[in-house]
Amino acid sequence: MQIEEGSSILIIRPKWADMILKGEKTVELRGMRCNKHENTRVYIAKSRTSKIYGYVTFKTCVGPLSESEFESLRESHRYDGKMPYEKTFAWFFTNAVLMDPISFKKKKGAIVWVKYETCD
Repeated sequence: MQIEEGSSILIIRPKWADMILKGEKTVELRGMRCNKHENTRVYIAKSRTSKIYGYVTFKTCVGPLSESEFESLRESHRYDGKMPYEKTFAWFFTNAVLMDPISFKKKKGAIVWVKYETCD
């Protein structure tokens, strides 16, 4: 698969990345709003790696969530604890696709988002 230079890569802990890419988790919880446009392809990388494992379609961002909204979304975000952030946002994804891992250039200090650059 060819990935376009500059494509957005979301870095996620392996447990959550696996669940997202299997379609078991369709909402990612974050402490900030996601400003991607609806229907944007977002590649998923597992933290502590420099590999992309698949992609999803970003649908929308909702929040900050109320306690009742957080609870009503529990089956979608799969988080067992209380709201993880003072202001918690729900990032909705659809159309998860697993792919063979593809390496990318990861900049030091990148925590959430990086732009795709090939490894030469």
